[in-house]
Amino acid sequence: MSSIKSIQIKAAGDAQVSKVSVPALHDKYILIRTNAIALNPTDWKHIASSDLPGVRVVGSKVIKDLKVGDRGWGLVRGSNATQHEDGAFAEMIVAKGNIQSKIPASLSSADAAMLGVGIATVATASLCGFRCPLRRLPKPRNPPVLIHGQRTHNPVCTSTSPHNFEYRKSLDAVKVFDYNSPTVAQDIRASANGPIKHVLDCISEGASVEISVESIPPDGGVYATLQFVDADKVSAINPNVVVKFTLAYNAVGYSYEKFGLVFPASIEEFEFEQ
Repeated sequence: MSSIKSIQIKAAGDAQVSKVSVPALHDKYILIRTNAIALNPTDWKHIASSDLPGVRVVGSKVIKDLKVGDRGWGLVRGSNATQHEDGAFAEMIVAKGNIQSKIPASLSSADAAMLGVGIATVATASLCGFRCPLRRLPKPRNPPVLIHGQRTHNPVCTSTSPHNFEYRKSLDAVKVFDYNSPTVAQDIRASANGPIKHVLDCISEGASVEISVESIPPDGGVYATLQFVDADKVSAINPNVVVKFTLAYNAVGYSYEKFGLVFPASIEEFEFEQ
Protein backbone atom coordinates (compact mmCIF):
# COMPACT_ATOMS: atom_id res chain seq x y z
CA MET A 1 0.00 0.00 0.00
CA SER A 2 1.62 3.27 -1.13
CA SER A 3 -1.25 5.64 -0.32
CA ILE A 4 -3.98 5.87 2.30
CA LYS A 5 -7.06 7.96 3.03
CA SER A 6 -6.97 10.54 5.81
CA ILE A 7 -8.96 13.54 6.96
CA GLN A 8 -6.97 16.71 6.34
CA ILE A 9 -7.77 20.33 7.13
CA LYS A 10 -7.43 22.30 3.90
CA ALA A 11 -8.52 25.67 5.30
CA ALA A 12 -10.52 27.09 8.20
CA GLY A 13 -13.81 25.20 8.26
CA ASP A 14 -12.79 22.91 5.38
CA ALA A 15 -11.86 19.31 6.21
CA GLN A 16 -11.66 16.76 3.42
CA VAL A 17 -10.90 13.09 2.93
CA SER A 18 -7.63 13.02 0.97
CA LYS A 19 -5.25 10.45 -0.44
CA VAL A 20 -1.79 10.76 1.10
CA SER A 21 1.38 8.70 1.26
CA VAL A 22 1.81 6.15 4.03
CA PRO A 23 3.59 8.06 6.83
CA ALA A 24 7.29 7.40 7.37
CA LEU A 25 8.25 5.27 10.35
CA HIS A 26 10.71 7.09 12.64
CA ASP A 27 12.93 5.74 15.42
CA LYS A 28 10.96 4.89 18.58
CA TYR A 29 7.69 5.23 16.68
CA ILE A 30 5.13 2.65 15.63
CA LEU A 31 3.18 2.46 12.37
CA ILE A 32 -0.39 1.35 12.96
CA ARG A 33 -3.50 0.49 10.99
CA THR A 34 -6.69 1.92 12.50
CA ASN A 35 -9.75 -0.24 13.12
CA ALA A 36 -11.82 1.91 15.51
CA ILE A 37 -12.53 5.62 16.01
CA ALA A 38 -13.06 7.69 19.16
CA LEU A 39 -14.68 11.12 19.43
CA ASN A 40 -14.24 13.47 22.38
CA PRO A 41 -14.81 17.20 23.00
CA THR A 42 -11.51 18.22 21.42
CA ASP A 43 -12.57 16.75 18.07
CA TRP A 44 -15.43 19.12 17.33
CA LYS A 45 -12.90 21.92 17.71
CA HIS A 46 -10.03 20.38 15.78
CA ILE A 47 -11.47 17.72 13.41
CA ALA A 48 -8.39 15.59 12.91
CA SER A 49 -8.36 13.77 16.27
CA SER A 50 -5.77 13.04 18.94
CA ASP A 51 -7.30 9.85 20.33
CA LEU A 52 -5.32 6.99 18.90
CA PRO A 53 -7.95 4.51 17.69
CA GLY A 54 -7.96 0.83 18.39
CA VAL A 55 -5.16 -0.24 16.08
CA ARG A 56 -2.97 -3.08 14.89
CA VAL A 57 0.76 -2.46 14.80
CA VAL A 58 2.20 -3.07 11.33
CA GLY A 59 5.66 -1.62 11.89
CA SER A 60 7.85 -0.78 14.89
CA LYS A 61 11.28 0.73 15.52
CA VAL A 62 12.88 -0.01 18.90
CA ILE A 63 9.64 -0.29 20.91
CA LYS A 64 9.98 -3.43 23.00
CA ASP A 65 6.47 -3.38 24.51
CA LEU A 66 4.60 -3.26 21.17
CA LYS A 67 5.32 -5.73 18.42
CA VAL A 68 4.00 -6.19 14.90
CA GLY A 69 0.52 -7.72 15.15
CA ASP A 70 -0.27 -6.26 18.60
CA ARG A 71 -3.32 -4.08 19.17
CA GLY A 72 -2.44 -0.72 20.71
CA TRP A 73 -4.00 2.43 22.13
CA GLY A 74 -2.62 5.83 23.04
CA LEU A 75 -2.23 9.44 21.95
CA VAL A 76 -1.07 11.46 18.97
CA ARG A 77 -1.20 15.21 18.34
CA GLY A 78 -4.15 15.87 16.03
CA SER A 79 -4.34 18.95 13.78
CA ASN A 80 -0.61 19.55 14.14
CA ALA A 81 0.32 22.53 11.97
CA THR A 82 4.03 21.68 12.21
CA GLN A 83 3.74 17.94 11.49
CA HIS A 84 1.05 17.09 8.97
CA GLU A 85 1.42 13.32 9.39
CA ASP A 86 0.10 13.54 12.95
CA GLY A 87 -3.59 12.92 13.64
CA ALA A 88 -5.63 9.78 14.18
CA PHE A 89 -8.30 10.10 11.47
CA ALA A 90 -6.44 8.09 8.84
CA GLU A 91 -6.20 4.50 7.65
CA MET A 92 -2.60 4.28 8.87
CA ILE A 93 -0.85 6.55 11.36
CA VAL A 94 2.49 6.91 13.14
CA ALA A 95 2.68 7.42 16.89
CA LYS A 96 5.41 7.87 19.47
CA GLY A 97 5.78 4.39 20.89
CA ASN A 98 6.76 5.41 24.44
CA ILE A 99 3.25 6.69 25.20
CA GLN A 100 1.26 3.90 23.54
CA SER A 101 0.18 0.70 25.26
CA LYS A 102 -0.91 -2.78 24.30
CA ILE A 103 -4.66 -3.41 24.40
CA PRO A 104 -5.45 -6.34 26.72
CA ALA A 105 -7.46 -9.23 25.30
CA SER A 106 -10.39 -8.34 27.56
CA LEU A 107 -10.83 -4.89 25.97
CA SER A 108 -12.34 -4.22 22.54
CA SER A 109 -10.62 -1.88 20.10
CA ALA A 110 -13.61 0.48 20.26
CA ASP A 111 -13.39 0.74 24.06
CA ALA A 112 -9.61 1.15 23.97
CA ALA A 113 -9.94 3.97 21.44
CA MET A 114 -11.58 6.13 24.11
CA LEU A 115 -8.62 6.05 26.52
CA GLY A 116 -5.86 8.13 24.91
CA VAL A 117 -6.85 11.78 25.30
CA GLY A 118 -8.71 11.24 28.57
CA ILE A 119 -5.79 9.60 30.34
CA ALA A 120 -3.29 12.09 28.92
CA THR A 121 -5.49 14.97 30.11
CA VAL A 122 -5.63 13.53 33.62
CA ALA A 123 -1.87 12.95 33.62
CA THR A 124 -0.88 16.44 32.45
CA ALA A 125 -3.49 18.16 34.64
CA SER A 126 -2.41 16.15 37.68
CA LEU A 127 1.21 17.10 37.16
CA CYS A 128 0.58 20.73 36.22
CA GLY A 129 -2.20 21.58 38.67
CA PHE A 130 -1.86 19.11 41.50
CA ARG A 131 1.88 18.30 41.34
CA CYS A 132 1.12 14.60 41.76
CA PRO A 133 4.40 12.89 42.63
CA LEU A 134 6.59 10.92 40.30
CA ARG A 135 8.05 7.77 41.81
CA ARG A 136 11.19 9.59 42.92
CA LEU A 137 9.27 12.10 45.05
CA PRO A 138 7.91 11.51 48.56
CA LYS A 139 4.24 10.57 48.68
CA PRO A 140 2.11 13.51 49.88
CA ARG A 141 -0.69 13.35 52.39
CA ASN A 142 -4.23 13.16 51.03
CA PRO A 143 -5.41 16.75 50.55
CA PRO A 144 -8.94 17.38 49.26
CA VAL A 145 -9.19 17.91 45.51
CA LEU A 146 -12.14 19.18 43.47
CA ILE A 147 -12.81 18.03 39.91
CA HIS A 148 -15.39 20.40 38.47
CA GLY A 149 -17.67 19.13 35.71
CA GLN A 150 -16.20 15.71 35.03
CA ARG A 151 -15.32 12.29 36.34
CA THR A 152 -13.07 11.78 39.34
CA HIS A 153 -9.33 11.25 39.77
CA ASN A 154 -8.96 10.61 43.52
CA PRO A 155 -10.99 13.68 44.50
CA VAL A 156 -12.80 14.35 47.73
CA CYS A 157 -15.68 15.77 45.72
CA THR A 158 -16.87 16.38 42.19
CA SER A 159 -19.46 18.70 40.69
CA THR A 160 -21.72 17.44 37.94
CA SER A 161 -25.37 17.35 36.87
CA PRO A 162 -27.82 15.44 39.11
CA HIS A 163 -28.49 12.60 36.64
CA ASN A 164 -24.79 11.65 36.93
CA PHE A 165 -24.67 11.56 40.73
CA GLU A 166 -24.82 7.79 41.19
CA TYR A 167 -22.38 7.19 38.36
CA ARG A 168 -19.82 9.58 39.87
CA LYS A 169 -20.22 7.91 43.26
CA SER A 170 -19.54 4.56 41.59
CA LEU A 171 -16.18 6.04 40.53
CA ASP A 172 -15.32 6.67 44.21
CA ALA A 173 -16.29 10.35 44.44
CA VAL A 174 -16.72 10.97 48.17
CA LYS A 175 -19.07 13.93 47.63
CA VAL A 176 -21.10 14.89 44.57
CA PHE A 177 -22.68 18.31 44.00
CA ASP A 178 -25.07 19.85 41.48
CA TYR A 179 -23.10 22.48 39.57
CA ASN A 180 -26.37 24.25 38.71
CA SER A 181 -27.01 25.06 42.37
CA PRO A 182 -26.44 28.76 43.21
CA THR A 183 -24.65 27.71 46.42
CA VAL A 184 -22.53 24.91 44.96
CA ALA A 185 -19.16 26.53 45.78
CA GLN A 186 -20.17 27.20 49.37
CA ASP A 187 -21.57 23.67 49.71
CA ILE A 188 -18.31 22.19 48.42
CA ARG A 189 -16.17 24.17 50.87
CA ALA A 190 -18.44 23.27 53.77
CA SER A 191 -18.36 19.54 53.00
CA ALA A 192 -14.64 19.12 52.28
CA ASN A 193 -12.44 17.56 54.95
CA GLY A 194 -10.07 20.51 55.01
CA PRO A 195 -9.44 23.42 52.63
CA ILE A 196 -9.56 22.65 48.91
CA LYS A 197 -6.24 23.93 47.60
CA HIS A 198 -6.36 22.20 44.19
CA VAL A 199 -9.17 22.43 41.63
CA LEU A 200 -9.28 20.98 38.11
CA ASP A 201 -11.92 22.69 35.97
CA CYS A 202 -12.88 20.37 33.10
CA ILE A 203 -15.23 23.00 31.62
CA SER A 204 -13.05 26.11 32.03
CA GLU A 205 -15.57 28.62 30.70
CA GLY A 206 -18.69 30.49 31.75
CA ALA A 207 -19.93 29.89 35.30
CA SER A 208 -17.45 27.07 35.86
CA VAL A 209 -14.65 29.57 36.44
CA GLU A 210 -16.49 31.31 39.27
CA ILE A 211 -17.65 28.05 40.86
CA SER A 212 -14.16 26.55 40.77
CA VAL A 213 -12.31 29.58 42.11
CA GLU A 214 -14.90 30.25 44.84
CA SER A 215 -14.37 26.67 46.06
CA ILE A 216 -10.78 27.59 46.97
CA PRO A 217 -10.27 29.27 50.38
CA PRO A 218 -9.34 32.97 50.65
CA ASP A 219 -5.66 32.21 51.30
CA GLY A 220 -5.45 30.69 47.82
CA GLY A 221 -4.61 27.53 45.95
CA VAL A 222 -4.11 26.22 42.42
CA TYR A 223 -6.78 26.40 39.72
CA ALA A 224 -5.95 24.08 36.80
CA THR A 225 -7.82 24.66 33.53
CA LEU A 226 -8.14 22.85 30.20
CA GLN A 227 -8.74 26.06 28.25
CA PHE A 228 -7.30 29.56 28.47
CA VAL A 229 -8.93 31.48 31.33
CA ASP A 230 -8.33 35.19 31.89
CA ALA A 231 -6.07 35.49 34.95
CA ASP A 232 -7.61 38.89 35.73
CA LYS A 233 -11.04 37.27 36.00
CA VAL A 234 -9.66 34.74 38.47
CA SER A 235 -7.81 37.42 40.43
CA ALA A 236 -11.01 39.45 40.75
CA ILE A 237 -12.63 36.50 42.53
CA ASN A 238 -9.62 35.49 44.62
CA PRO A 239 -6.25 37.25 44.14
CA ASN A 240 -4.40 34.42 45.91
CA VAL A 241 -5.33 31.74 43.37
CA VAL A 242 -2.67 30.63 40.88
CA VAL A 243 -3.96 29.68 37.40
CA LYS A 244 -2.35 26.69 35.67
CA PHE A 245 -3.28 25.92 32.05
CA THR A 246 -2.53 22.50 30.62
CA LEU A 247 -3.23 20.52 27.45
CA ALA A 248 -3.11 16.78 26.87
CA TYR A 249 -0.91 17.45 23.84
CA ASN A 250 1.98 18.27 26.20
CA ALA A 251 2.26 14.53 26.83
CA VAL A 252 3.54 13.84 23.30
CA GLY A 253 6.99 15.13 24.20
CA TYR A 254 7.60 17.51 21.30
CA SER A 255 6.75 21.13 20.51
CA TYR A 256 3.56 22.09 18.69
CA GLU A 257 1.55 25.13 17.60
CA LYS A 258 -1.88 26.08 18.95
CA PHE A 259 -3.83 29.31 19.46
CA GLY A 260 -1.18 31.01 17.35
CA LEU A 261 1.45 30.10 19.96
CA VAL A 262 4.33 27.63 19.99
CA PHE A 263 4.26 25.28 22.97
CA PRO A 264 7.75 23.93 23.71
CA ALA A 265 8.36 20.25 24.35
CA SER A 266 7.77 19.27 27.98
CA ILE A 267 10.07 16.42 28.96
CA GLU A 268 8.57 16.36 32.45
CA GLU A 269 5.02 15.85 31.17
CA PHE A 270 6.20 13.32 28.59
CA GLU A 271 7.91 11.29 31.32
CA PHE A 272 4.84 11.54 33.54
CA GLU A 273 2.61 10.25 30.72
CA GLN A 274 4.87 7.21 30.32
